[in-house]
Amino acid sequence: MSSEESCRQAGVTYDTAYRAAHWRESSRWFPLHDRCNATYDLVPAWVNPALVLLSLLAVLSVGAAVWLAVVRPRRLRCSHLGQTDSVCDDRAG
Repeated sequence: MSSEESCRQAGVTYDTAYRAAHWRESSRWFPLHDRCNATYDLVPAWVNPALVLLSLLAVLSVGAAVWLAVVRPRRLRCSHLGQTDSVCDDRAG
């Protein structure tokens, strides 16, 4: 379905002149927009903030996974030896 058909289905006027003047806007990756005219966007307002939050959550999840895979086992190994982190680090180096 084209943008023009989607705008008509939503009951909004499709402004060809506006779309021609802002042709790059609908092809960008971020922020997402698909405007029918200067006042109506087919992309809901919550989509762009949700993309930012989901991206941030993904980065934090990867960081937590790296921490769990690298740092935590080292601390557990040192604690099983009955040593503090600094003593365990000194022996490793």
